[in-house]
This record gives sequence, C-alpha cells and structure tokens, in this order.
Amino acid sequence: MTYYAHASSGCLHIRPLINIKQAGDRANMASIAQFVADLLGDYGGALSSEHGDGRVRSWLNRSFYGPDLYALFEQVKGTFDPHNRFNPGNIVDAPPIDQHLRWVPDPAIPVKTYLHFANGLAEEARGHNRSPMHAVMNFVHRQPLGTCAVLVIDPYLECSTLNRTG
Repeated sequence: MTYYAHASSGCLHIRPLINIKQAGDRANMASIAQFVADLLGDYGGALSSEHGDGRVRSWLNRSFYGPDLYALFEQVKGTFDPHNRFNPGNIVDAPPIDQHLRWVPDPAIPVKTYLHFANGLAEEARGHNRSPMHAVMNFVHRQPLGTCAVLVIDPYLECSTLNRTG
C-alpha cells in the first residue's frame, strides 16, 4: 500500500496495491473501500473532499450518510433531474464499485517498445502503482521512482498537482 497526502489540507490518499484484472483483488478493493468509509464515519471524517464523489464513491453514500440523508439526496436528484439525464449513477443509485472499471485484458501479442523495461512497460507501471507515463518519465530521465522528472527541471513547482503526486 502506498500513502501520499496534502497534509496541510488534511487530505490523505491511500492506494492499495490491487490488480483490478483479478477477481479477488476487485473484491478486496470493495472491502477496503467499505472499511475505510466505515472508519471515516466512526471518526467524523469526510468521505470525499478534493475530487467529489462521482462513480468511485457514490456506491458508499447510502451506508455512509444513512437512510434519512440518502433519501434527501434522492429527493433532490428527482426534483432537479426527473428523467435522470445528468450523471446517472453518481451520488444516488450508483452501481457497485467494480461495475464500470476501465481495463482490458493483457494483449495476446507482446507490444514491442524501444525502451528497455525489465518486465515490460505495463508491468513496470503496475508494479510501482503509477501511470505508464510516470514510469516512462522516470526511466528516460533516470530518476529514482518517486522523484518526478519535471521537478528536476523546475524545482519550484512545490504547490503543483504534479508535485503532490510525484
């Protein structure tokens, strides 16, 4: 598991090392999310702050906010969007967390790359729980993982989103 934060804002990001291509890991993802939501509720925390609810957390809203407040969410949605045209499945009536995951099976034919990745680009990115572009940047600029190559060029991006994720 990796952790990173915007500590001054009170925002903690937790990234479990999960491979969504495996059914067991998808089940773990849902269990971890439910556990964290319950823990947040117990301590009076916020389920979302920086990025809103959307598809990732909406399925937790009923259990996190309780049936009375969730019923108000449904009432507001029904009043302002009676035909459910605006962001269906967000905030209310959300599908399970694993219903709309964007992944495809590994290609049957290996992809030829011009850079050397010991385990292949996809596996390098997955293994470091980073995006493929981050892995490429780290490789090309020969920076240790966790050091963003852009910050090497311009170290004054202290408050940028890129710095907070690198």
